[in-house]
Amino acid sequence: MSGSRLYLVRHGETEANAEGLWQGRQGDDPLNERGRAQSQAAAEALVDSGASAIYASSLRRATETAEIIGARLGLPVKIHAGLREYDFGDLEGATTSEVLAQWKTLLGRWRTDPSAKPPGGESAMEFTLRVGAALHEIVERHESERVIVVAHGGSISVGLAALVGEPDAWQDYQMTNCGISTVRLGPKRELLDFDETSHLEGIGTTAWSGADVTLDEPSEPPQTSPERT
Repeated sequence: MSGSRLYLVRHGETEANAEGLWQGRQGDDPLNERGRAQSQAAAEALVDSGASAIYASSLRRATETAEIIGARLGLPVKIHAGLREYDFGDLEGATTSEVLAQWKTLLGRWRTDPSAKPPGGESAMEFTLRVGAALHEIVERHESERVIVVAHGGSISVGLAALVGEPDAWQDYQMTNCGISTVRLGPKRELLDFDETSHLEGIGTTAWSGADVTLDEPSEPPQTSPERT
């Protein structure tokens, strides 16, 4: 099997995901039952990937997902703290409705000011530099190999956008729990597949608007369906 690849996998579902809570760097929930089923399905989808290494964020939801995948592929999981999710600070654990009620001005600043940060949290600039450095290190270490990285919705979106040369378009690269994106590595990086979810059919996913919520309207609760559409 030729050609180096980076497989980016978002962790499986947690109860905080299902409840529509803002789960960031401070939250360390385990996978729920569906999250474990999603992780098993992702493992089967990657069994013929040819991956020689698997990395995960140090947060439990990513580590558990990676361990399920690694066990199926016979790979030990390497932990990289730089892959952890965005630090929401005081917004951690809130619903989107609560965030809109208390932090609407801050959400507006996030859209235009990369140095803006929630109380006790980190800025978008700090987050992007942290995740970018982690992915760069992993890619450089496995330049001619195929490697799996299990991380979070936020960290994958900014990391993937940077990898394909569109750092300002991170909102276009937000992934489903246990969705898989594939990047061809080399002098010219190419996104081959984005948020592939066919392996999740019959298991289901939960959609969350998160930081992309429309600021002038109340947010909707997370929507659950047996299949992603």
